[in-house]
Amino acid sequence: MSEVHVKMAGYDAVFEQAVDGSWRGTVPDLPAILTSGPTLGEVKANMQETIGLWLENAKRS
Repeated sequence: MSEVHVKMAGYDAVFEQAVDGSWRGTVPDLPAILTSGPTLGEVKANMQETIGLWLENAKRS
């Protein structure tokens, strides 16, 4: 299983590859965030969007 760490919007995102080749991403500092998909590129794009939506929602709270 492969693991990739990337800084996104100031947060550390962790991407892990499953045995079937798919990927999932989490942000340890934002525990509600989880995204998955068939490729690392797709999961990174989904993660960027998800973090943006999370931050936007947090501003409203």
